[in-house]
Amino acid sequence: MLASFFLAPALAVQTHLPFKERVAEVSGRIELGFKLCAKHVLRDGILSADHSDQLAKLGARMVESIPQDVRDNSAPLFPEHPLFAKIGDGGSIVFVVTAVNSTACRVVVSDTDAALNARLEFVDRLRATSSWVYDTRRSGTANGYMKDELVIKSGHMITIVNGPQMTQDEGRGIQVFVTVALIPKSTP
Repeated sequence: MLASFFLAPALAVQTHLPFKERVAEVSGRIELGFKLCAKHVLRDGILSADHSDQLAKLGARMVESIPQDVRDNSAPLFPEHPLFAKIGDGGSIVFVVTAVNSTACRVVVSDTDAALNARLEFVDRLRATSSWVYDTRRSGTANGYMKDELVIKSGHMITIVNGPQMTQDEGRGIQVFVTVALIPKSTP
């Protein structure tokens, strides 16, 4: 069921692209980050230095450090043994943040004016799949921020996409969070 959306190559990185192409680039990077996260939380991922060749083929690489704003907004979720990956070079800045053996993973997009449109495009593509169900009760806009929640049909994984309702500071700083997490099985 999950295989239908996993691991296509990342878009080629180009600088000074027209807006529509920047949106496609960022959306592709968000999708790759999402796929890397989903595979990681299912314990089938490649987010480790052992898989650097595979990551490179996808346009990603493991990194030792991340920008402070990304760390500040993700560190509470992953206090022990954090893992950081960067997707692409140039254009938008997209990081994947998780931890060894974590059941959650986060994609963080910053420093691009195309993040809002890319986020909406990514959510629309995920909603169009047969695997994910959009949760209208938990999705919406409040205080200038948008949140979209989708649950995989089997009910064991959730994706939460957050970001400002409008591009902030001309795209500087964090613009999108995509959190992928396993939902624990309920006990009787």
